[in-house]
Amino acid sequence: MLKCLIFVLAVASVRANYESYSAQPQTLPMSEQPSVMPRSPCTEEVMRAPEIQLFSNPTDKSSYLVCTDVDISISMPCSPGTIFNQDLKHCIPIGWESPICPVGTCMNNADCIVDDENQASCICRVGFTGPRCEINIDECALEGNRVCADYNGRCVDQINAFYCEYENGAEIGLSWENRIPRPCSLEDIMKGKQFYELPSAAGNVFLQCTSENQFLVTKCADMLFWHQELRTCSIERPLEKTGVCKTYPCLNDGECIDLGSSNFQCLCKEGYTGSMCEEVIDFCLNEPCQMGGRCVSHPGGYNCICQDKLVDDSCSTGAQNPCVEGSNEYFSNMVDRSKYISCSLGYGFVKSCAPGTFWDQRTLSCLMPEKPKTLPKTLPKMTIPTPASSYGKMTPTPRPMMPMPTPTPVERVTPSNPLKPSYGQRMLSFFKY
Repeated sequence: MLKCLIFVLAVASVRANYESYSAQPQTLPMSEQPSVMPRSPCTEEVMRAPEIQLFSNPTDKSSYLVCTDVDISISMPCSPGTIFNQDLKHCIPIGWESPICPVGTCMNNADCIVDDENQASCICRVGFTGPRCEINIDECALEGNRVCADYNGRCVDQINAFYCEYENGAEIGLSWENRIPRPCSLEDIMKGKQFYELPSAAGNVFLQCTSENQFLVTKCADMLFWHQELRTCSIERPLEKTGVCKTYPCLNDGECIDLGSSNFQCLCKEGYTGSMCEEVIDFCLNEPCQMGGRCVSHPGGYNCICQDKLVDDSCSTGAQNPCVEGSNEYFSNMVDRSKYISCSLGYGFVKSCAPGTFWDQRTLSCLMPEKPKTLPKTLPKMTIPTPASSYGKMTPTPRPMMPMPTPTPVERVTPSNPLKPSYGQRMLSFFKY
């Protein structure tokens, strides 16, 4: 309970720092100093993994990211003097190079570690054991056979999980009390139902259809819960469904709202409509492409494939495709600085920079615009303020000039023995003021 509380507090404290990590709708080419945050590695598939997933932090080599929800992660620091290694999924000393592990040492996707004495060892994935992780742990032998024995159930072992078959496989579950009809019928698959929750006390077990009447049962990673409507594991346990919503009647990931008396309402995701979210909205009905472009609708939007293989939201913008076959380059969009063109298979895909940024062809990145330099304004002439009649206001007035005194000449006094001026001497005059 304490570990879960710490984990939740950690998510709350850093969630704001990584809100923008998933804000970009596309992956941008990055320079050495990225100006736009790349797309989050925390996808639905990653969140369905049976173990907590770790990823490099693109903004700080001395920390790593832990996925807690789709497009949401928290940053955890490495020990001082170490950096995160994506291949080992572990923090290693700066400058240290991992010895090469012999091919085939470990099995079942286990991690191979070579110690200082050049001895290789295997770190097994959950559900496996043995020196080389070659043994699949039998959960039926550990627990399942005892649980399924009630009502003549048969235990079926899975990787890090099990399930019980009842009534010759017509029903399955983790116990007789929590059994459900066998899923993954052809009709279910045609409706797009691929994931199902297996009711459990922990709320962390689900199955994924692999073909008709075939499926794999999996547990979420520790401290995560299965969220049926999101089709993935989540750190927040979803509210228990009631009424008709217990059967999850909404299609295409629609959210079911129980209205009582066997009534319900489906809140559809973008791109879908209908009472059960069964209809895909066709965004090409109003012919948005123009100029001979071909419109391709998809859930949530559309693409225009122009005659020169430019893929944009319209073919009338004036942009042209600079890409050639086999090119994977990036180019400026000559008609809109907030967009750029990504080349692939001869097509030019027009993509948008983050709001407030513009494409820079030199760095192949979206950058913030530089602020123009402004010269300082001319300083006003200095005046000496004097108090005015109103409070807090000074009225500048020039300082008055003092009049210079006018000297009054007096009669020159001639000594009785006048001296004749010589070099280096001068006559003295006396003035009376």
